[in-house]
Amino acid sequence: MATDIANNPACSDKNAGEQHGFCSNANLKLDDLLRPMLRYVRHMMGMEVAFISEFSAGRRYFRALDADDSFCPIALGGSDLLDESFCQRVVDGRLPELMVDARTYAEALSLHATLALPVGGHISVPVRFSDGSVFGTFCCFSRYAVELDQRDLETMRLFGAMISQYLQHDRDVWQERQVIRERILETILRRDWDIYLQPMFAANSQQVVGYEALCRFAQQPHTEQWFLEAEQVDLIEELEMACLLSALEVLPDIPADQFVSFNLSPQTLIRMDLQQLPVQFASQMVIELTEHRLVDDYQPLLEALLQLKCSGIRFAVDDAGAGFASFRHVLQLQPDLIKLDRSLISGIASCHAQQALARALIGFSREMQITTIAEGVETFEEGQCMQDLGVDLIQGYWLGRPQPAAAVLDN
Repeated sequence: MATDIANNPACSDKNAGEQHGFCSNANLKLDDLLRPMLRYVRHMMGMEVAFISEFSAGRRYFRALDADDSFCPIALGGSDLLDESFCQRVVDGRLPELMVDARTYAEALSLHATLALPVGGHISVPVRFSDGSVFGTFCCFSRYAVELDQRDLETMRLFGAMISQYLQHDRDVWQERQVIRERILETILRRDWDIYLQPMFAANSQQVVGYEALCRFAQQPHTEQWFLEAEQVDLIEELEMACLLSALEVLPDIPADQFVSFNLSPQTLIRMDLQQLPVQFASQMVIELTEHRLVDDYQPLLEALLQLKCSGIRFAVDDAGAGFASFRHVLQLQPDLIKLDRSLISGIASCHAQQALARALIGFSREMQITTIAEGVETFEEGQCMQDLGVDLIQGYWLGRPQPAAAVLDN
């Protein structure tokens, strides 16, 4: 037990361990999951306090805790110096795992808390991963001496092994997330991507009226996977904004009567600082909302979009027709443009049902004064069908593939 644990401010600071160790991850609710086990073991051992600690950066963090209502000198999420703890001395062998009364051990008496609390019965086992590294300890203690024996210690070790197995999976997941985070952050730092432009054509004249700006990453994985992984590790806003700011650099070279669209997720759009955008090109900018999940609360998104519109920037709903979420976006957000999803376009020339749905979307959009874009048009037949259905713009391999921005602008 650490020196003056009861009076240590860090022990009551539930945020003290947020930046240390994988259990600080908000997705790991270690205490909620393991507290029933701690309570069972504590009562079985006749102890007042049971906890799981994590060793990180020279400190001991209390990650799970169960204690009597009348005695709890530590706080969940708090921490103290590892070198001043019973836990460290048990792991390095200076103290035994089982002490009927810690006050009879000279090494324990070197810690102020042994007499200050006091600490009587104490049983603690290391929590180790499969590679032998130490996560921390599983501990029980009481202010009074207890009658425990080797069988109790073996029971404690068994529960410690169960805790280790549970944590092993979460550590592996956490380490994988860290690798992904570091790769994405390094890529953002180096701006390790190229901007490609894919043209959009007026359906009636096949003249270029705009472009979609796309990121092509220098390294694997595939572009879409980069953004999926960034969302999984809470870096989607950082990656999207870095790509957006990079893509915005093409605007000065785009003819004034053409536009460029940029992809953003709702969470990035809501938090985006409009002052980062070149307002002198506002009329040439279109933000494409890329989101396939339901939005729980549209109000923050509507407020962000209102700011965009007031600055002269238009926005589009992407992937219309791909699912219910995109339809809901159209109804709730009233976009300036909608992009008909490629799943609706592919094979449309020979599918009456796809034609009927596309005709309905185009008719609705025309009535609402929304520009329609057919995305993923790859064949003459698909293009001709979309023209016949009255779509406004066409984007796809049939008329133009994505090319490096420099190549497009040089032409």
